[in-house]
Amino acid sequence: MTAIFNAEQKARQVSDIDWATVGPQDKLAPLARTFKAKLRPVQCSPITGADTLVNRTDLRWIVVGEIHGTKETPVIFGDLACLASTSRPVIVAVEQVTTEQPAIDDFIGSDGGAAAISHFLRSRIWTQPMKDGRSSEAYFHLFQRLRELRAAGRIISVVAFQPLYNPGPGGFNAGDYENALASSLVNRVKQDARVLVLVGNVHAMRTAPTWAKPAYLPMAGYLPAQTTINLDARWVGGSYWACTSDTSCGAQTAPSSGTRPARSITMDVIGGPYAGALNLGVEVTASPPQTQSPREQDPPQ
Repeated sequence: MTAIFNAEQKARQVSDIDWATVGPQDKLAPLARTFKAKLRPVQCSPITGADTLVNRTDLRWIVVGEIHGTKETPVIFGDLACLASTSRPVIVAVEQVTTEQPAIDDFIGSDGGAAAISHFLRSRIWTQPMKDGRSSEAYFHLFQRLRELRAAGRIISVVAFQPLYNPGPGGFNAGDYENALASSLVNRVKQDARVLVLVGNVHAMRTAPTWAKPAYLPMAGYLPAQTTINLDARWVGGSYWACTSDTSCGAQTAPSSGTRPARSITMDVIGGPYAGALNLGVEVTASPPQTQSPREQDPPQ
């Protein structure tokens, strides 16, 4: 059993991953490989307000919530990882299945050449039948960016933390799954290092969604409040790639907030589901599934 604290820091005992409801492969998934390299200068695209955030020595967990399937969110997340690594190396945690950790390690530790890319694209991340936004071209380009940061000594490891969750005869329980997701994240990041997390925007909330009946605590709500900040990736309309069923995936319309803040990090009102926002400052565009023949990434808008 592991003690994990909710967003209000009320101590309570919650179970570690319930291995009875998690596939046996997940128990055997190795921890992420740790990389060491000589620190080299890197070029980071600026994000207004990021310096204040990454210079906070008290922050261990920086959680970014996204709607999967946009081209722009993985780009700005990669920029945030770059900026956060200028003061000290970081760990990056991604919402990918834990059993794909060896494939991620192999690519992150590679030279990024054609053979390494071909090997990585045979991973389940890219070949699973239902390809949501986490199998996108943009997500592949994010892995390429993280590999470059690792080679420059900026990233210690890239951690896959989505457990293989089997709901069992009782059916899917959102609260149990969020608990398992949080426990997997905490247990798979063993080092005392700063962690940048990219996850779906509901998992990134620190309070129960208003629409959830019954109410449950999302993943970020289990992380220690004093050392965690959670940011909602926000945009001004556009499109994203998503699966509306097991057999239907495609571009969907992204709602607009009606405002157009610049590319920046801003803080929200205290007590809301997020501590702040990672503002993209642009309309988003749907990123289709990555194929076995990577295309060159378009330059940022």
